[in-house]
Amino acid sequence: MSTFLLSGFGRDRPGMVAQVTKLLLDLGANLEDTSMTRLGGQFAMLVSFSDGDRALSLEGVQEAIAVQQSDTPTADLHLFVSETQPGPSVSNDEPRYIIRVSGADRPGIVHYVAQYLAAREVNITDVSSRRLRGSARAVYLLFLEVTLPPTLEPSQFARELATMQAELGLDIQTEPVDVMVTL
Repeated sequence: MSTFLLSGFGRDRPGMVAQVTKLLLDLGANLEDTSMTRLGGQFAMLVSFSDGDRALSLEGVQEAIAVQQSDTPTADLHLFVSETQPGPSVSNDEPRYIIRVSGADRPGIVHYVAQYLAAREVNITDVSSRRLRGSARAVYLLFLEVTLPPTLEPSQFARELATMQAELGLDIQTEPVDVMVTL
């Protein structure tokens, strides 16, 4: 089985997700993990997919993208693909948490939080942030999904977050992620 990573961006408009997923469906690809969002008026995406039982080649996927882009009147969606090595699947045994950070907007919030977590070997698996303009001051919102290393107990993690909150002058909330597995 081959795996691929498709990245893309373009001026946001309705139908972009449908356009890309139709391309991948026509190829017989199976979506593995996706992240798609609007950033500053641009739509950006990362899509991990496998070839299932179709035995896709990188060249075949690139050709399909080129054909799709030449046939589409709105060719403002820029797509890039590369072949990747399959990674480990997400384990339900890893303690996972959502961290919500908010505070007055200022440079460095994401870096300081990320550095603080990295120093404790906490792995950030997903990041999303927004700058909200209020009537007086802009507020920065940061959402992270993280996994804890085996050496960091949840109670110690809670104390570490309280320390980070005090040091950085931000409001930090966290909650464990419950993973529901259905067969």
